[in-house]
Amino acid sequence: MAEAMARAGALVYLNGRDPEHTKVAADRLGDAGLTAHPLPFDVNDEKAGKAAIEAVAAQHGRLDILVNNVGQRLRAPIESITLDGL
Repeated sequence: MAEAMARAGALVYLNGRDPEHTKVAADRLGDAGLTAHPLPFDVNDEKAGKAAIEAVAAQHGRLDILVNNVGQRLRAPIESITLDGL
């Protein structure tokens, strides 16, 4: 997804919990001539997530697209999901 978005002209930030793995993934796209930035944080950390989104918005003025692709299974209606329940 990140590669396709970068090829379409999007400014891409990659997220993951492990800073080194996130950097390697961003560098791999860079090696292909694309622009991607690592943005490592744990999505279960609400404060870190908010700070990351605020940093992107401060640098670029806005956030247009967010792909939420977390490897976690929670079978419940979305309106019943809370951060405390994760």
